[in-house]
Amino acid sequence: MTPDDGKTVQTAVTSFEILEGIRELDGAGPTALADHLDRSKSGVYKHVRTLADRGYLVEDGGEYRLGLGMWTLGAGARSEYPVEAGRRTVDSLVASVGHVASLVVYENGVASSVYRERPGADVDTVGSLGDSLPLHATAAGKAVLAHLPDTERRTVLDEQPLTEHTAETITDTAALTEELESVRGQRTATELEEYREGVHGVASPVLDEEGIPIGAVYVTGPPESLSETRLEAKISGLVVSASRSVENALSTDSD
Repeated sequence: MTPDDGKTVQTAVTSFEILEGIRELDGAGPTALADHLDRSKSGVYKHVRTLADRGYLVEDGGEYRLGLGMWTLGAGARSEYPVEAGRRTVDSLVASVGHVASLVVYENGVASSVYRERPGADVDTVGSLGDSLPLHATAAGKAVLAHLPDTERRTVLDEQPLTEHTAETITDTAALTEELESVRGQRTATELEEYREGVHGVASPVLDEEGIPIGAVYVTGPPESLSETRLEAKISGLVVSASRSVENALSTDSD
């Protein structure tokens, strides 16, 4: 969320919080949504009815879900990001490693998965496509953070709390800074149950022609099949190669 600096239109902020809340709850009625957002039911109802009238929400059995208006906006935004440049690479990576792989895009302090593939329909995935990933607690986030210009990285870390998601989350700035130095040297970042218990991950940044990160290629899986040793010995090299392939595709597209 954007800090309130006196220029924020609170009505718009509330509408976006409602849209985000409905996404988080995978659909909800006004009462559940009001409880989730800690807002009055009457105020929430006015917003959801307005959004439904505009096509951004759909009412179904007393609950509201995201409507086609949101899909249209999302499709327009999707065209601005390197989804197509990374799709084939991510699919190939999944076939090679046998784990879920994602293309993550970074913008203004936020990292989100814009494309994800899994090795089989029976493979569970954690979270949803489009989720915002904590930069300090995920391999993708750390891969991005490590390669940001120093000033931007300090600003991001100053503005975003190092929230503890699990007992393994790095919540000390000095410890995180030390790890990011190692990530820069290796061009890979790992996570070992730092964001979600039972999830390991490895990522490599996707850099533009000036070396600024625009995202990352990200592989996740359970500790029993994606151990720290396997991450470092076998998976990390494939992820680095995949991130460079995305960079090459982006460079070719821009020519």
